[in-house]
Amino acid sequence: SETKTTHLKEEKSLLKGVKPSDDAKAIASALSASSNGEIWIGAWIQSHPHYGVLYAMLQRIASVTNHTLGLLTEGANTAGAYEMGALPHRGVAGRSVDHEGLTIQGMIDNPRKAMLIAGFEPEKDTLFAQKLIDALKQTEFVVMMTGYVTEAMKSYADILLPVALPSEETGTFKNAMGVRQTFQAAANLPGESKPLWKVLRALGGMIEAPGFNHRHLEDVREEIHGQITGENASEVQSLSLPNALPEVATAIRLKPYWPLYASDSIVRRSEALQSVQATEGVVAIISEALANTLGDTAKTLIISQNSHSVSMPYRVDPHMSGQAVLIPFGVSLTEGFVPGEASLQLGGFEDE
Repeated sequence: SETKTTHLKEEKSLLKGVKPSDDAKAIASALSASSNGEIWIGAWIQSHPHYGVLYAMLQRIASVTNHTLGLLTEGANTAGAYEMGALPHRGVAGRSVDHEGLTIQGMIDNPRKAMLIAGFEPEKDTLFAQKLIDALKQTEFVVMMTGYVTEAMKSYADILLPVALPSEETGTFKNAMGVRQTFQAAANLPGESKPLWKVLRALGGMIEAPGFNHRHLEDVREEIHGQITGENASEVQSLSLPNALPEVATAIRLKPYWPLYASDSIVRRSEALQSVQATEGVVAIISEALANTLGDTAKTLIISQNSHSVSMPYRVDPHMSGQAVLIPFGVSLTEGFVPGEASLQLGGFEDE
């Protein structure tokens, strides 16, 4: 088609001088030899600093090879959050907005006068935890809606409002297949905790903001349903390619993964699950190529980044490539680390 021909011209210009690896050639051959297939991407690529460029390229590849591009989301309700407009440049159902908001990185770079944190722990649940906490400490007024209280929260929050944990309130998730999954509260609310949506509604009512007059959760669901059905349904946006490719990083780079029992505030506080995690251990994950450069007798790696340094065991993953090092996030061991360049040293050895 004319669109595909135009895309091919853009890609040829953009990729001029790029030398594909043998793996890349094999993947290209497999895609060219098939049709009506699927290309899937997941959490690792979403934390890449040039995710937007990679996603735009993958859109073009899927289009040219007649494949469908699919995304395995990081969270159980990522699709639902997108549909509700939980992005600075999108409204409900993916519609454009007149005034774009800020990403977390934008708030880090330009600390706000006031910040409202709803239902997550900045020090455990974000990619740039220490940078975000530093920005919060520069913020004049921080309100945090949380089901737990920690010393870290007290260091940056001015007001802590008790809200329900996900298991303590009724709600709806939308999974990666687009299926809506409604659930009921599995436990009674402790103390003075309230469902998070009711706290938001009360705050909005106090400042007389429009759209905060719902009395029942069903009222919210009905309004949402009317905005995301029919002609208002969201569609995947086609991203534009840059004029030039970003430079390829040759240094060792840290990439995050969340261990099974460090993925949210509830499992992090389960003594039984944490005892299992302590037994199984949390490890760094490296490629075979990187392992070969380090030698195969080291038991641990010393990973350093800025003023932070940690020693941890590691394992080799044959599916990993290049200089990437996966390290566990959401655990105390790696607090202060962020995705990006780092240095490695060998730790203990097998014969010690």
